[in-house]
Parts: sequence; structure tokens; C-alpha cells
Amino acid sequence: MAIALLVVTTFAFAALALGMERHAKDVLGVVPAPRRRLGLRIAGWVLLAVAMALGMLGWGATVGVVEWMGAMTVATVPLVMLVLPYYSRRYRHRRSAAPALPASGAEFVEFGAARCSLSARLWRGVRVLVLVALPAGIAWAFVNVPPSPVQRDDALAGHVGPWSFVIADVTRKPPEPSALGTAMKAFQVRFCTGCDTQIRSAYLKIRQPRSLRGAGMVFQGPSWNRRADIQIAPTARIEDGLWLTVEGMDGSVHAVEIDLARVSPATARYLSALTGR
Repeated sequence: MAIALLVVTTFAFAALALGMERHAKDVLGVVPAPRRRLGLRIAGWVLLAVAMALGMLGWGATVGVVEWMGAMTVATVPLVMLVLPYYSRRYRHRRSAAPALPASGAEFVEFGAARCSLSARLWRGVRVLVLVALPAGIAWAFVNVPPSPVQRDDALAGHVGPWSFVIADVTRKPPEPSALGTAMKAFQVRFCTGCDTQIRSAYLKIRQPRSLRGAGMVFQGPSWNRRADIQIAPTARIEDGLWLTVEGMDGSVHAVEIDLARVSPATARYLSALTGR
């Protein structure tokens, strides 16, 4: 998804650039007709809208917009710093006449030395290397951003009451002891976009809760990254199950059991070893 977002934004800005008279003249050598330039600008804006839709589809509304803005930044750096200046210099070079040579021999030698200065070439190479390495590094970091736990293939989808959700083990590692000596395990949940406005709070615990007060640890954080760190009691068993409890804005309470072995195999193995099974 990140690569697709980067490719679409790159084509979008390329179309916007070719829709401008100056850049089109530098790159194409001719100025396209006004209708063609208008069509290129429209195509560029449409592609930017498509890129935003891709970001929101892949990361949710809020994070998707941030990813979209990051992709635009990565796409514009090589275009503005390398591609367009290169074509602009090449166009001016084609239009300009051959430079007149100095009259005297001494001036000619000095002129040639200035043009072929080693330090000038090295400095130019350093600038090009920086301009290439910077966007390449940003693009590499952008593409290699790990997906959110609820976007992984091992995330588990389900329904609790009228709401759909996706839940995932954050680390995919066994529970780790806290400073107090109690084993802790982190989970992430994401409800559907239309569900968030109907949900007051969500809780998670091992073993079925008897009331809302004992529903477990509350999920905290923004809607796309609700996280809960639950305690794993020494007496916990796999048969107790992992229970998600959700309280609606209307006061209704719904609970559902989640297959612990599917959502967190590492926790299931930990509990099996804990009970000696």
C-alpha cells in the first residue's frame, strides 16, 4: 500500500508540473495546448485525491491523511530538486549559443581551468549525492514502516453486539513480567469507522466478567490505535478465554469471547506452560 501511495503521488505531481507552461516547455520542448495543460492539471488533482483515498483505506481516516502528506513530501523532493532543474538547464543549454572564447591565450587557459576545476566537480557531485540520498532514505523509511497490529494477517475480526472489530496481539511475544512481577500482555483493537461514535468504552480481560465493573482493562488511545495491557494471573487458563466487553453510548453492554489461541498463540503457549498442560 505504501508503494502504491508513493507511485500515485509521484504521477500526480508530474502531471501537475507538465500542466504548467514553464515546466512543460522545459521537459517536452514545446508548450502544450491550453486544453491539454488543463487536462494534465485536472489529472494531477484527481490522482492526489486517489492517493488520499488509498491512504485512508489502508491506515484509516486520520493516519491515512498523515501517510498521504508524507508520500507527497517524498514524491516532490526528487521532482523539484532533481528532475525539473535538470530539464530546465538542458533546455537553456539548447537555446543558448556557444559561449565566446576569450581573446588572449592566458585568458583562455584561465577560462578552461575554471570550467574544469576539480573542486567544482567534486562539490557538484556531493550536492547530487545528497539530493539523491535524502529522498531515497525518506522513501526507504516510508516504504518499510511496519503495519499496525490490526492490519497484519494474523489480526482477528469479529462482532460484539452491533459493532464489528479487529483485534490483534501487539508484539506476538509471550507475556512479560511487569515491575510488580505480574505478567502483562498488550492487545490492540479497532472498531469500524461508524462504530466509534456509538461506543463509550471497551474492556479486555481473561475470564468472563460478571459485571461491567470487573470487565478488565479499558482500551485507551485514539480510535485507530486503542490499546489495553491486561494482567495474566497465575491461575489463568486457556479455557477461560479472552473476553471483549463494550459499553455503548446508550448504556447497553455487550461481551464476546475471543479465541485466545488464534489471536495470540504466544499467550496460549504461555498459559499451557503455566498450567503444566
